[in-house]
Formats: sequence, C-alpha cells, structure tokens
Amino acid sequence: MRTPRANRSRRVGRSPLRRSLLLAGALLGCEFPAALEKTGVEPYDPLPEYVDFWSRTEACSGLSGEVGLIEWFRATSITSKGQISRGLWEPPHKITVLRGLEADERTVRHEMLHDLIGGDPTHRLPAWAECDLEP
Repeated sequence: MRTPRANRSRRVGRSPLRRSLLLAGALLGCEFPAALEKTGVEPYDPLPEYVDFWSRTEACSGLSGEVGLIEWFRATSITSKGQISRGLWEPPHKITVLRGLEADERTVRHEMLHDLIGGDPTHRLPAWAECDLEP
C-alpha cells in the first residue's frame, strides 16, 4: 500500500509527472473548478456509510488518505459548459455532490477517488478502472 497522502504530498507535489498531468489537463480543457458553476450550495455532515465507501476506495486504488479532512457540500445544480455534473472535487479536500445524490455510492466514491489521487481531471490514471469509477 502506498504512503498516506499527507506524507506523499511533499514528494508528489513537485514531481515532473504530477506537473505534466496537471498541465495536460489544463491544455485539454478539462473541467477544473473555475469552469464549473454551482448553485444552492450548502454544507452537510458526511453520512455514516462514507467510512465504508472510503475504505473500499482506498483498497481498490492502493492509495490511502484521511476521509475526515473532506468538507462535504450539496448543490441544487453543478454545471460545466452546459453539461450537468453529479459531483465535484476541489482542492484541497472539498467535495460537492448534486442534491439527492448524497447517498449515491458511485458518485460519492468517484469524488473520493479524486481526493485520494489529488485531482486527475482527465480520469486517465489506472485507479479509475481498478475501482470501476470511470466517468
């Protein structure tokens, strides 16, 4: 199993691979938070099942982190370029889900995987397929 996110971030944050992935995402016009529009946003307390969702997402991805760092929000709409989005991850640990999908395992785990990875707007890393959480 890989080291926890808190310990990895210093090494990975400066790695050429990570910088290349982030730059590639920007050049490909991926949906970064600035390109998204959210309405009716309000915080909410994480559901009890999120602990299980997190554990299973760590297990399939081989990554580890701290679910307690995540701030949870729900929104009445999340859109980008006219497309509706079910969820959104924003650094460092902020997840917004569409109202009514707070208990939707696939949506929540998809955003959790963004948190474990530390981004990846292109969804090209192997963890997406390994966890069956591709967009």
